[in-house]
Amino acid sequence: MSIPFSYTKRLSQEDVDTIDRALKNHGLEIDDAHFDLLCYQVELFLEQYLSDRDCKMPSKADALSAIRKLHDVLIQTEQTGAGILPETMMHTRAQKWVHASGAQEALLDAVGEGLADAGEAPSGSLYSLCMSALIEACELALSENPPPAVWTCEGETDVVSAHTAKGGRPTNDAIRALTLRLAQTFQSLTKQRATDTEYGAFDDFLSACLTIVDPTRERGTNRKLIRAALYDVPWRVPKPRRKK
Repeated sequence: MSIPFSYTKRLSQEDVDTIDRALKNHGLEIDDAHFDLLCYQVELFLEQYLSDRDCKMPSKADALSAIRKLHDVLIQTEQTGAGILPETMMHTRAQKWVHASGAQEALLDAVGEGLADAGEAPSGSLYSLCMSALIEACELALSENPPPAVWTCEGETDVVSAHTAKGGRPTNDAIRALTLRLAQTFQSLTKQRATDTEYGAFDDFLSACLTIVDPTRERGTNRKLIRAALYDVPWRVPKPRRKK
């Protein structure tokens, strides 16, 4: 299999052959077009993994401290600059572009309809709407019950915990996220379930991909990693029905 178009130039011919071999060893044949797509997505996922791996999450205390400072600054700004900033805003390039595009009117109409349903009068100032939203977001984040996040590798959690480091030994969220993305692509292009079977099709495919960014990584089972990354995910391909 020849090397496809490379976005990041990270995949070598040897890497492509390794991925191809990992699939064919389990009888998974993919046509050239879909294999090119697979390699392209693997490249993008590996780049994202390297970026995520090098990015350290702040502690919960540090994050909330920064949000509290921002909240205080916003309150002070709202009190002292309420008259100056909205009028000054009308002369900025960004405001002129927003006004010319019709986005401001559409936003105000949408917000106005929402407030009208709640029996409130909409504000006529885009500045006031933005400031109110930012201040309320800070207050929600600082509350005892922050809103829930969409979903993380460890299941649903609140939005603050989803974006801050937890106490104790940190989990490798970057590699879990990579595993999840690779599993989604694997299932989409092979129509096979991404399972935690030791030395199974997905296990071998995952090892082939991980070796690209970590050549010194010892080949072994990824069972624990796969279980951690794919915990209770709703998108798994159902098992094929047995013929009667």
